[in-house]
Amino acid sequence: SRTALQMVEEALREAKSGLVPATLVDRATSAARKGEALEFLDAISQLLQLRSSKPTVRQIVELTHAASIIGLETVSEAILEHAKTLYPNNTEVKLIQFQSLAHSESAASREKARQEMLSHLGITKEAEGYSFSKPLSADIDTGVLCIMLDAFHKDNLHADALSILDKAKDLHPEDSRIMRNYARALENTGRRLESLDFYRRANFLPDADDTTAVWVGNELHNRGRYVDAAEVYLLASLRDPDDSGNFLHYADEISRC
Repeated sequence: SRTALQMVEEALREAKSGLVPATLVDRATSAARKGEALEFLDAISQLLQLRSSKPTVRQIVELTHAASIIGLETVSEAILEHAKTLYPNNTEVKLIQFQSLAHSESAASREKARQEMLSHLGITKEAEGYSFSKPLSADIDTGVLCIMLDAFHKDNLHADALSILDKAKDLHPEDSRIMRNYARALENTGRRLESLDFYRRANFLPDADDTTAVWVGNELHNRGRYVDAAEVYLLASLRDPDDSGNFLHYADEISRC
């Protein structure tokens, strides 16, 4: 194993050559903004080979975003795989990877996302449907569930999403995120009358946020109920007055009334 002196000397050599995470991340993100793929990949390659230092989680997020901007989705996934080795128990890294895979344009990546998140949540598929080995243990688990559902809907696996949510809403009847996703799954499986009722239920739960209100507003808008949609968008604006998007929704809907 390396001695402390050897480690310091190696860090010094890398720093003198400009091989430190901050410098390489700046190079990579700048190259991505300019559309310079070779420069971007060179910076990433050097970053992944660093021995004396490692990028922070926030820097990893920047790099995955930059890779997506430049159209290098597989590189983004590779960065996140590397991040898992650097931060094996970091919740944020795990969530970012799940989100990247679930929203990927690759069907194989989305399938990988579904399987990894089902395993993470302790959900198994049985003959009669999906079952939970335990309730969702923390707020983070609900976030993972919602990301996973995107991956199901992206591949038109709406019935599977509904089966999962049938159990989830019974386990967590006061969670507005689960309830609004249940409403979406009902909508996607053709149960439109029921779906609007569950969108409304989600919006009246104690933890309902502006996103829940926007989902309800969007559904009402899609049904041509512009006055009702405007009222709900106004509620979203009151729940989060710092989100200008909520006010834009409201203004646009008012213009249709």
